[in-house]
Amino acid sequence: MASGADQKKLHDLMESMMEEDSERFQILPISPFGLMQISRQRHSQSLDRDMRRPCPYCGGCGTVESAQSTAVRVIAKLSAELKSLPPPSATDGKRAMRVLLHDDVLQALKKSAAEQLAQLESDWAVSIAVVASETAHREKFSMTVTP
Repeated sequence: MASGADQKKLHDLMESMMEEDSERFQILPISPFGLMQISRQRHSQSLDRDMRRPCPYCGGCGTVESAQSTAVRVIAKLSAELKSLPPPSATDGKRAMRVLLHDDVLQALKKSAAEQLAQLESDWAVSIAVVASETAHREKFSMTVTP
């Protein structure tokens, strides 16, 4: 569109069509490349934001913790939990601890933290049973201690 008059007609036509819009807008003249820029201010949320919620598992970031990272947290939590218990006495029987977690995390524990688990068992005179659950979330785990 080489004619300036035609460009002006198109610009005016677009402005008249956009006047029905309740939002503020700005239409720039046609550029030397033949492009017309239209900017429009939006006041309401998009429909997508109204209909979707952040993921309860990943907090809306789109990722979940790796099995290895969760396994590291399990070992740290086990250590903290064992340190909070009274020390085992020679007359007490061996205490038991049960850890319920996702199967992927169990595999990661077996692969990289088996020695640490064995060390915790010997240091604290406790038997640690690590059990996989099909219903466990990958980032969650639970621990129970029986005296």
